[in-house]
Amino acid sequence: MKLRIVILAAVVLLAQVAAPSASAKPTCVLTKDRISAEDMTAMVQGPVDLLAHRQLEEAQAEVERLIKARASPSQAAKLAAADTLLAFAIELPVALPADHPDQARYLEVALVYGRRALAAYVDIFGPEHPEVVLTMTTLAEMVEFTNPDSPPDEAVELAEKSYALSRKLLGDANVETAHRLNILARIVGRPGRTRGDAAAIERSSRMFEKALRDWQAVPCETSGIGTVLWEHLDMLVDNRRPDEAVQTFVRLSHLVGEDREQVALFFAGSLREGGYDALADKVQALVGGDPI
Repeated sequence: MKLRIVILAAVVLLAQVAAPSASAKPTCVLTKDRISAEDMTAMVQGPVDLLAHRQLEEAQAEVERLIKARASPSQAAKLAAADTLLAFAIELPVALPADHPDQARYLEVALVYGRRALAAYVDIFGPEHPEVVLTMTTLAEMVEFTNPDSPPDEAVELAEKSYALSRKLLGDANVETAHRLNILARIVGRPGRTRGDAAAIERSSRMFEKALRDWQAVPCETSGIGTVLWEHLDMLVDNRRPDEAVQTFVRLSHLVGEDREQVALFFAGSLREGGYDALADKVQALVGGDPI
């Protein structure tokens, strides 16, 4: 699996929104940013600078100093402390190249801070709040990346819970809910979890397709929709179902609009990596591109 840290590199926190009915029509209503990714990074700039010099222990000490300095019984102070924990958790996995020998160590430390942040947000907002859902989603991906080919049960549990809460708070007809279903589909569809079981692979495939159709149904937000189809196809190839992957591309690629050619490019590359050159040529021919 190609390590793709999507949310971890650019997280924004969310504000409370009204909870729509799960049967509501697709809308363009999304949760609002409370704090930008840039501001999150700025909160832990000192520790980030230390991480740049591979000074992990010193960075941790600086984070704890910041949290202590911001300590106060006020709600604002508690929120600042929670934000600091999450900001540092987000920065840790991207502080090193993905193939660095200390990457696993940094990720394990990130999980410690991510879990502390989640507990802090639950304490502040209660268990059912968009900021809790976002932090839970981020933590699910962090846990996934500790073993991308066979994500731990904790990753599945966090992804399932964040998706269920997103459905409750935002409804099915929502891009953020579709995104969380896509994450869940990716985690449960990894070969180390499916172990070739047809029912498990088909369950992941159904989740991916629902996420794609839910996302495509929202009229104002199609940015990123190609990733849903690409990860669906990648899952099928990784589970040694290349022919089914091509059939899925033919059946669903019209839903991703202008992303279709880019998805085809990535898909063909994935097929070639798996040794399926003839199928890769077929995919390129379907979109009128030259073989790669």
